Amino acid sequence: MSAGTRPPDAAVMTPTARQRLRLLLGVDGSTAVSAVGSGLVVSMAMLVPVVAYPALVFSGPLAPWSGLGVGLGLFSALLLTAALVIGGSIQGTVAVGQSEPAVVLGIAAAAMATELQAAGTPDRLLPTVIAAIAVSALAVGVAFLLLGTMRLGNLIRFVPYPLIVGFIGGMGWLLIAGAVRVVTGVALTFAHLPELAEPPMLARWLPALLVGCALWALQRWRPRALNVPVMAIATVAGFWIVAAAQATPFARLAADGWLLAPIPPVGAWLTRGPAGFFDGVDWAIVAAHWPQILTLVTVSLMGVLMQASVIEIAARADVDLNRELRAMGAGNLLCGGFASLPGYHSLGMSLLSLRIGRPARASGLTVLCVLGVLLAFGGSAVAYVPKLAIGGLLFYVGLDVLLGALLNVHLRRAGAEFAIAMMVLATVAFAGLLQGLALGVGAGIVLFVIKYSQVDVVRRESSAIERHSNVVRPPRARQRLNALGDRVMILELQGYLFFGTSTLLVNRIRARLTDRSRPRPRFVLLDFRRVTGLDSSVSLSLDKLVQYGRDGRCTLVVTGLAQPLRRPFERLLAAADLAAADPEAVVRLFADLDRGLEYCENRLLASGDEGFGRNEEAFEEQLRLAGGSDAEIALLMRYAERRLYGSDEPLMRQGEEAGDLFFIERGMVEVRLGLPDGREIRLRSMGAGTVVGEIAAYLELPRSASVVAECETRAVCIGYAAMAAMRVSDPQAAALLHAFMARQLAEKLVAATQQLAAVQG
Repeated sequence: MSAGTRPPDAAVMTPTARQRLRLLLGVDGSTAVSAVGSGLVVSMAMLVPVVAYPALVFSGPLAPWSGLGVGLGLFSALLLTAALVIGGSIQGTVAVGQSEPAVVLGIAAAAMATELQAAGTPDRLLPTVIAAIAVSALAVGVAFLLLGTMRLGNLIRFVPYPLIVGFIGGMGWLLIAGAVRVVTGVALTFAHLPELAEPPMLARWLPALLVGCALWALQRWRPRALNVPVMAIATVAGFWIVAAAQATPFARLAADGWLLAPIPPVGAWLTRGPAGFFDGVDWAIVAAHWPQILTLVTVSLMGVLMQASVIEIAARADVDLNRELRAMGAGNLLCGGFASLPGYHSLGMSLLSLRIGRPARASGLTVLCVLGVLLAFGGSAVAYVPKLAIGGLLFYVGLDVLLGALLNVHLRRAGAEFAIAMMVLATVAFAGLLQGLALGVGAGIVLFVIKYSQVDVVRRESSAIERHSNVVRPPRARQRLNALGDRVMILELQGYLFFGTSTLLVNRIRARLTDRSRPRPRFVLLDFRRVTGLDSSVSLSLDKLVQYGRDGRCTLVVTGLAQPLRRPFERLLAAADLAAADPEAVVRLFADLDRGLEYCENRLLASGDEGFGRNEEAFEEQLRLAGGSDAEIALLMRYAERRLYGSDEPLMRQGEEAGDLFFIERGMVEVRLGLPDGREIRLRSMGAGTVVGEIAAYLELPRSASVVAECETRAVCIGYAAMAAMRVSDPQAAALLHAFMARQLAEKLVAATQQLAAVQG
């Protein structure tokens, strides 16, 4: 080859191809070694759960096929990790068949063994269990895919925390029971306790328990990701050292059940296909165990979402839970097709990958390569793995999970929630997974109802003294309302109203109506603007409030009802033969709190004999209250002009430059703000005895809003030019006008301060 000729591979590998490869693998020359090294370490550590968790299923009568279980675990880890490498949202994460589904499948397998033994067909046990594994993986895959496609990954946020803790704690106990079954072949039940206490059995499970406790203590004292694989290797080495010292042959250890069985050749699986495992399946028994399969799906759903959430925090990156569900759904469907164990993210192995290497697709591909090699060529080596090591690892995981639930700091501070968690734990451990799930859901609902019923649905309680409508009233009317405002009970509601909270609301109103130390309210105003929903039982409480009105004790004013919430009230009015628009009705409906307050204030003002209900105030009388003499008033009135306005006729328009000042003597005007989209909103209404236009008059600004007569209105107008002439020619009249305006502004400031105090309170 000449010096100027490039190698063929280099000629093919153009710079663009290198860039594409780097993008695919997620590494470059400086990070490739770290990513591949991370994948090698993680793949070795993954052998612990890959070997240990299938042993929960393939134990007892299924122990002769424990090697097949390890093979299924390897196949499951291969398929699930491949799904994460292709579709996961964080590279570097891995997945295996998890302990929680394995626990459920182990319980189902033990029950199937008993049933088939009783039916006289024990030879159908293996294919029946394989079929149950495949059906479970398919069910998990379908559930994950549906939830991920429907973008319901955040459902985990709504699962009660005590249920999660109790269920996980119960799974910890079942893992411990599974560890005992793996190393002894005997179930951990009260009936088998005498048998497990015999010396031959103690020699099997007690060393495994000591290994698990030692590993748990080591992780508490100096937590390291490599502690688990190192302890597993040390346990295997110690077992074979003892066996060599006692000169126990390999065949004897295998025959006595101390070792796992070898993995069947993977070539036989692929040539025969998954259907070959299903010869002789008792499908009736598989169908009869649908509750366990449903529980397995539920447990897997909680597990995948919780694991992904923890990985999200540890990786300091956003995890798309729906994307993770879709990836794991596809992986579990593949597992079901190959009769492999269902599973999801391995939290410990994923965190190990993220901590010792740069998260990249290259690390995940390295894991896949290692698992594939082990599956194809390492099957015979599994036969040298002692069950002691597997039992010790299961004891460690079970203890860690169980003690984590029992010592949960957050729940121990809440007695009722901790009690529910412990009830769920005990039920899962001693009654069953489905029973524990049902108990947890039921207890969670009861606790939620009890706690929510104690939440005050009244966001704020006030009266017409602290809370005013947007109707600006003259000083005497405001004084009158301040004197009578305690007769309006204003309750601003929030949240969801159901029987418990509505009963508390009625009791609160009843207590106020019967309180002899305060004036009895004439109006009870309920604002529903922040209410999200009503239970049908609320109608009973409404009936009581209507009865209070019929007895002459109060008028019920309801405001801020959204359209879906109006139906119960409209049905109530129809059934009671009431009309919401009737001025004398015991129930009144208004669009918002402001309109309802205006109604109550108008009724209070109209109830007195002092004439506050009349809608007329003479300008001269207001000037006299401001300290003006008859001569000064007569002088000022020479600059004023009385004008009449019809309904909907504008006194001023938003944006105009005019600076006239208006005093409303009779009628009512509405201040309206025009929005950019063409809509207008009401800012306030102003009746007799009020002033409008003072901002433009004093600051020489354009009109900030429009003022329109709501009905026939009479107003006193003082133009900007007239005020300028008054200051020059009649300063005494100008001083009186300024004193009057100062009084008006001071009263507005006092009212605004009271309103702000009510809101802050």
